[in-house]
Amino acid sequence: MREVNIYIQSGINSTRPADGTIGYILEMPTDQGPVTYTAFENVRATANRSELLALTAALRHLKEKCRLTIYTDNEYLTAAFTENWTDEWTKNNWLNSKGLPLAHAEEWQELLALLSGHEYSFALRELHGYWHWLCSQIEKRTQEKSAPKARKA
Repeated sequence: MREVNIYIQSGINSTRPADGTIGYILEMPTDQGPVTYTAFENVRATANRSELLALTAALRHLKEKCRLTIYTDNEYLTAAFTENWTDEWTKNNWLNSKGLPLAHAEEWQELLALLSGHEYSFALRELHGYWHWLCSQIEKRTQEKSAPKARKA
């Protein structure tokens, strides 16, 4: 089974929906060194949902089942899997612990479908070689998006 590292990062830190940039890197180790695919997207989301969107977008690129290590700094996303929340949500028909519909249930369901058949683990807040670069690229894209446009004379 092929090994793939997925590094996800969000420029959104808000609990309320905000405009921002997400980024991800898919890295596959080879004998000649790592092969990577990188992408960035502008989204309107909360911090938690933006990480969910980044991971989902990254997983859509995989064409075969792999052994994944997912690097994130988002506790909510990690806990959903490491503390088996996704199992509970599925068993409870996508209701949260208060009996209310789970926020973004369709997106969680898509994520579970994309992860199906993969072996995966999460590396929470584990500093990696791409972290500074991902953060700087997200910041750069955020600044470019918010910069005033030059008017034509």
